[in-house]
Amino acid sequence: MSRLGGCGFTTDARKVVLSQFRFRTNERFLYEYDFVDLWQHQIRFESVVPIEGKKNPVCIAGACASPPEDCGGPEAYMDKMDHHRWNPPLDELQLIADAVGRVLDAQRQEKVRDVLGDVDAVEEAIDRLETYQRFQPDHFDRRRINRRLKQWAEDNKMCISE
Repeated sequence: MSRLGGCGFTTDARKVVLSQFRFRTNERFLYEYDFVDLWQHQIRFESVVPIEGKKNPVCIAGACASPPEDCGGPEAYMDKMDHHRWNPPLDELQLIADAVGRVLDAQRQEKVRDVLGDVDAVEEAIDRLETYQRFQPDHFDRRRINRRLKQWAEDNKMCISE
């Protein structure tokens, strides 16, 4: 899809490949991922290096994790990151620590469920803590990205070669 002042294509966009742009070394381009939420990515083309047996794109570096799909756009994602950084689940950690402390202090004849107290509250605290831990906005996983690029390239060979 083209924008005013940008290039457009008369063919199916799924059939357009990067080599058609004839980028020069270190040339940058803007890639817009989601036209509703306006996710824009600045990409620098470094070079074409033939790797024997490989024809799919390869990521050589990056920073930070990608936002989850349909998270509301850049501003909403930044708000989520700020909330994550400045609001660690301290209450949940305290609740879990207290429960573990009660279990450690319990007498042998006492049942763990009785010592824990509100088991539902402990389980909810653990769920919130696990959710907090899974969201790692500063983490960048190049290997995971390259696996996905390879999978994408294999899934789209038919589309590109038609």
